[in-house]
Amino acid sequence: MISEEKEDILPEKKFDALMRRCSILILKDMFMGEKKSNDFLEMNPRISGKVLSDQLKNLEKCGYIEKIVVSTTPLKAEYHLTEQGRGLNRVLYELMVFTKTYIVSEEEYEILNENNLKKCFDFEDTTK
Repeated sequence: MISEEKEDILPEKKFDALMRRCSILILKDMFMGEKKSNDFLEMNPRISGKVLSDQLKNLEKCGYIEKIVVSTTPLKAEYHLTEQGRGLNRVLYELMVFTKTYIVSEEEYEILNENNLKKCFDFEDTTK
């Protein structure tokens, strides 16, 4: 039986974790600076607390994010992208550009401004 430590998770399971409900939204929000469960819920009101909790656990298990307890009484935690999670910056940047181009307008979502996207995803266009 294969252990499910972060480093032992099969590649297809890591990829599947990205395709699970709301995972991309959570990762996008983390690139935008959100760190707490309540922040994610506020940014994505259609996500239930249970779904969010499950997705955060799964993303952590796969090594994309890490949970850091910042206070024990009351219990407060923040989530941060790991090196592996930060490696998704180009993928998420391109998804956001696609969204801006084909799904919603920049006027609807100010964050889709190209300069904002490049800043959030720490992305420099190398095609120029």
